[in-house]
Amino acid sequence: LTQERRDEWLTRLAERGVLSPAEAQAAQNTPLRSPQPPFAPPLPLPARVALHQATTALHWPAPSRGLVIHTTVAPELQTQVSCLLQSLVQARIVPQCPAAQRLPSRALEAPLPAGAQAEAIVLDATTGAVLAHDAYPADQGGAAYPPGTALLPWIYLTAFSRGLSPASLIWDIPLDLPADEEIANPDGRYHGPLSLRAALANGYPVPAAALLRQMGAETVWQTARQVGLSALPPDGWQRATDWLTGRAGKITLLEMAHALTPLATLGSLPGETWEPERGPAPVAVQEVRTAEGRPLWRWDAPQRRMVLSPGLAYLLTHVLRDPAARWPAYGHPNPFEIGRTVAAFMGTTADFQVAWALGYTPTRVIGVVLRVPQGDARESALALWHALAQYALEKVPAEDWIMPPEVTTMTVCSPSGLLPTADCPTLVNEVFLVGNEPTAYDNLYRRLAVNRETGRLATVFTPPELVEERVYLQVPPEARPWAEQAGLPLAPEEYDLIVPQAPPPTAHLTAPAPFAYVGATVPLQGTAAGERFLSYRVQVGAGVNPRTWLTVAQGDQPVTQSTLGTWNTADLPEGLYTVQLLVTTTDRRLISHTIQVTVDHTPPRVQILYPRPNQRLPYRPNQALVINARIEDNNEVAQARLLVDGREVMRLTQGPFTFVWPLRRGMHTLVVEAADGAGNQARAEVTGQVEK
Repeated sequence: LTQERRDEWLTRLAERGVLSPAEAQAAQNTPLRSPQPPFAPPLPLPARVALHQATTALHWPAPSRGLVIHTTVAPELQTQVSCLLQSLVQARIVPQCPAAQRLPSRALEAPLPAGAQAEAIVLDATTGAVLAHDAYPADQGGAAYPPGTALLPWIYLTAFSRGLSPASLIWDIPLDLPADEEIANPDGRYHGPLSLRAALANGYPVPAAALLRQMGAETVWQTARQVGLSALPPDGWQRATDWLTGRAGKITLLEMAHALTPLATLGSLPGETWEPERGPAPVAVQEVRTAEGRPLWRWDAPQRRMVLSPGLAYLLTHVLRDPAARWPAYGHPNPFEIGRTVAAFMGTTADFQVAWALGYTPTRVIGVVLRVPQGDARESALALWHALAQYALEKVPAEDWIMPPEVTTMTVCSPSGLLPTADCPTLVNEVFLVGNEPTAYDNLYRRLAVNRETGRLATVFTPPELVEERVYLQVPPEARPWAEQAGLPLAPEEYDLIVPQAPPPTAHLTAPAPFAYVGATVPLQGTAAGERFLSYRVQVGAGVNPRTWLTVAQGDQPVTQSTLGTWNTADLPEGLYTVQLLVTTTDRRLISHTIQVTVDHTPPRVQILYPRPNQRLPYRPNQALVINARIEDNNEVAQARLLVDGREVMRLTQGPFTFVWPLRRGMHTLVVEAADGAGNQARAEVTGQVEK
């Protein structure tokens, strides 16, 4: 086999003109000898990568001693990366290592535990060139590590591609998971309602896992593979949670760093295509020559593939470059603050024994990964990244990202991400893809009239002097157990008990029901009768204790369990109304029955986030399409349903509104319909092609 490979190399050299045919024939006739090579230390990590890439570029089956390889490495930076790793692991600053001078004193208090591994890399984000790359111990460089929460950016990137934004609301609450899939936040707490910006910037895995489940693991992994993370599994929720916690899967630092270049460049993946099916990859080899200096291969210009839209890349980068957003988890100041704009994040395994610290500017990607066999690797990884980033960027001009035309900014209520109201406690400026800006007003904070003594919702029977208005955070049913345990003041759900024992039999409203939500046309039904009946009228007034009344129905004939009239609310403002039935008797007595209802004219807002209109979807046997919809209502959504080609497929009564449909080939129309408690309805429709 060795002789066959030798002859193949000689033939290729002759074809390229490096050897004459006679020289190649003479070499083929020379018997092989196998002298014992002297011991040599392992090649530096980028040299090993460059050697592999050189033989790949030349299509040679193995490296040759006759090659002179020039790498993309910056020698001074490579030296500083090497001594910085050594200084951190050994807890002593090695001589002539100014990069290590930037390590915080705490990082040098004691050596890392025996068996610790550390690796660092600096890439040119615009070309994909490896500028420095080393590991300690050197012979373990290039190893693969569990990614853990270092995968979070690609989960949120997928969410942004499905119509969500950094301002969108997500609830960080306990997930209903089997014990072997359990996921916890690093601080051991749940944080309730969060914007996606806060959840990502602070690296909370619980809300990320909720997003992952909502969108489907296959969808997220497809996005990540698109930017170069090819090792991710094809599908499976359980396997996805194992990757997110570090219980399964491994990725190299080189691969992880290169996957950040489309974020740094706002869309393009640069490098060289070593394997056609994978696209551009990082480059460590600049030029290959023969020992005599004859050029064989040269990397003249990087290849670039657009893998993200500039708008999507900007949304994610805008979050990761936001220093204040990460203060709750990392404090202020923290190691990611290096005196210039940089997008950065940390990822860890569930046991914290592996920690990634990754960051980028428009021109550089800087990443480190640290593994300790016992203990917590986070602080040391952050210290290593901080020192390396400061040194590597010291002579690089400071730059920031320019907002693409498809991104806009607007003021919204946080954390709902909806338009502000007078009751919103926090206003923020947020970024959105054009066309995905919110159109609904905030419904997370609502002003309610309550009995200040009982804490219950006030009714028309509550004494006016006891009624006061309070603003409450509206907590969905699935979050109430968390909110109660956290001691969060919850909006009352029960009405004041100061009510009549029963409505009079001769003056009784049966429809609408007490405390119902009603729409534009309200049928009024009930009984208005009695032995001395003279007439009846139905009057309405705004609020719990109306100051003025409007007659909406009346009659001089008795009615028993039938229609009293119709109340047209189309011209009335939305809100709480008191409805009163008054029956007048021949002896001038008034018999009354009073209820209160909420007028709601606003239909739900329905948007299908995925699939997009006219999207072509690949068909896979036994695979289902996950349809993500955003459905909002100023009160609450009563139900939502998915129709495919006019037939109902699935119905939901509460969010998240994620529908599942088994794929079938052909052109299909997907419709999501929603209705609120007042009967207001809305729908959204997309048409797409499922093909082979």
